[in-house]
Amino acid sequence: MSYELDTKKLATMVRGQRANRPLREVADEIGDVSASTLHRLEVGKCPDMAVFLRICNWLNVKPEQFFSYSDPTQTVQQIGQYYSQGQIINLVRSDSALSPVVANVLSAIITAAYEIDRT
Repeated sequence: MSYELDTKKLATMVRGQRANRPLREVADEIGDVSASTLHRLEVGKCPDMAVFLRICNWLNVKPEQFFSYSDPTQTVQQIGQYYSQGQIINLVRSDSALSPVVANVLSAIITAAYEIDRT
């Protein structure tokens, strides 16, 4: 059993929220975070807890969505008990190993599967 902080997902969300604005401008907006810390975060480095919480507040997201739990004995059915449809889609879309096209196709499949299950 293992818990990890998904730094790739956090970096993706920070880059998306920052858009093309300068790091220094965004760091000032967040408050108590340096531009160099933001840069390290955007390349996947793990922030300290205080910075992580400030970033989550700035992103307006719950910190727990960046934590993952892995247990090789867990089945797909068990995973479904821990993640909602929206969370699963967000995980797929934030996976940097997938192209945007593939992530969109998988998201559509997940949505369709949930719709079928509701009928």
